[in-house]
Amino acid sequence: MRPAEVTEVCRTYLDGGNPAGRVLGRKKEIEERLRSSLHAREGHEFDALRKFRDEHKGEDQARQREEQARVFRERWPGSEHHALVRTWEDDDRVLAQARRARRTARRL
Repeated sequence: MRPAEVTEVCRTYLDGGNPAGRVLGRKKEIEERLRSSLHAREGHEFDALRKFRDEHKGEDQARQREEQARVFRERWPGSEHHALVRTWEDDDRVLAQARRARRTARRL
């Protein structure tokens, strides 16, 4: 489930499916726990992306790194790491295109 979908489910629950939470005033606590959970999840996914990049070095794997960066940016559009990941994605796209162009030129 994408982070935005998790947030929507939680908000729907808070607004309609949680009458006891409203009565007890737990909405703020639940929203804080949601923010904390999403922040931790983003951190784990960023760490996984860095690990993937470290394990898939080289021009021949630039396309895979580009794809992983794109997926991260789509999942976490408001991430504090967005600019860095976008730079990685752009750099890997250039490397993948250069490799593809060289391979095409060799075939000709």
